[in-house]
Amino acid sequence: MLVLLSGSPSKEWSVAEIYNSIRSSQASVAKQLALLLEQGILEEKERAGERMYRYCPKDEGIHLAIMETVREYQNRRIRVIEAIFQDDTGPIQGFADAFKFRKS
Repeated sequence: MLVLLSGSPSKEWSVAEIYNSIRSSQASVAKQLALLLEQGILEEKERAGERMYRYCPKDEGIHLAIMETVREYQNRRIRVIEAIFQDDTGPIQGFADAFKFRKS
């Protein structure tokens, strides 16, 4: 979604337009849009009773980080996807988790 939206920063997108471009579920698209909006990556407007979203990071640092991520995604798509979905629990965290008390 970031690749799509950042590639056309002046375009305003509806949930349906984004869905049609990336073929995810509309609920998933709406959820991700809300998250990106909350993080200051998107701008939201209402047009003809429909919410529209546009890529508009709140600061240059966020924009630069996104552009670097997009570049890496375009060059190393599988590696970026693996990094996104990688389990963050390494052996040390797993060891520490073993000592957590659980209610029974």
